[in-house]
Amino acid sequence: MTTVLITGGHSGIGLAAVRVLAARKIDLVLAGRSPDRMRAVAAELRAAHGVAVTTLALDTSSLTSVRAAAARLRTMLDSGEVGPLDVIACNAGGRFDGDISYSADGY
Repeated sequence: MTTVLITGGHSGIGLAAVRVLAARKIDLVLAGRSPDRMRAVAAELRAAHGVAVTTLALDTSSLTSVRAAAARLRTMLDSGEVGPLDVIACNAGGRFDGDISYSADGY
């Protein structure tokens, strides 16, 4: 079975992509910073397409969050909770409509 990890798969272009992938019977890992929205999308995709969908908390603007997500993913892979990844789609978007701001990590 093919497994794809996609950041931002719970809204916008990412949501459209995961709906297409799930319809093609591809298992998914949704990574993002909106757990409730990811859970809702995961439930929708499981019900509509019978695929495995796992969620992973990840805020790409925080190196601490990225490291924690990587460690959690490694645990999920090692335990078999998630199948081996075939694709990682880095889809997380950004907002550029306000004043310049920086993350806690200085980015």
